[in-house]
Amino acid sequence: MTGYPDAWFDGVLNCHGAYTNDDQMYAWYLSKINQRLGVPSQVNMEVETEQVAPQTYEVTATLSLDPGAEPLDVLVHMVQILDYYPEYYDNRYRNCVMQAADRATAHLTPDEPKTITRQFVIDGVSWDNRENVSIVCWARETGYPGPKEVFQSGERVWPLVPICPGDVDGDNDTDLSDLGALLAAYGTSPGDPRWNPNADFDGDDIVGLSDLAHLLADYGCGT
Repeated sequence: MTGYPDAWFDGVLNCHGAYTNDDQMYAWYLSKINQRLGVPSQVNMEVETEQVAPQTYEVTATLSLDPGAEPLDVLVHMVQILDYYPEYYDNRYRNCVMQAADRATAHLTPDEPKTITRQFVIDGVSWDNRENVSIVCWARETGYPGPKEVFQSGERVWPLVPICPGDVDGDNDTDLSDLGALLAAYGTSPGDPRWNPNADFDGDDIVGLSDLAHLLADYGCGT
């Protein structure tokens, strides 16, 4: 397959074609990025994620306008990205869009934030490589065809939710291995060869009943 690549920056600046020299290509793209970074935006966006079921995440984008800004209609996109996909020996493939949620239109005013919520099920190859998963949201000018100006964006990278509070072994979930690690350290305090500070959730220098209760209340998180 042959062709000329087109790269758009905030839907406004275009790079058509490519250099054969990587340094020149980087400098070209960087010049466009820096131009857009110098343009202020009156649109603000905060992106939050919550795990609502195994491998299922609810994504909420909260949008607002700066005080004194004129009301504005925007089109909001949310996509799930998998980096380094498809796999290739030199990691040339980056940030592949694996799925996109339904778009939403929001009418923004300075005194009334708007929220857009969508759900993503992370499955298949994405779940097997979830350390490379991210959620990207952006708000752009309405209308078709594109490209249209992008006013603001937000991203959440893996882990999409804070590390599970009952995670003893540090693998971003709370499961049987964490329970086993806590029980192996149960009743210990600093200086004991079985002591595990990661299992001392309440910080009282002993792995006891309250720590076990803490883990059980979080059991299943991230799995």
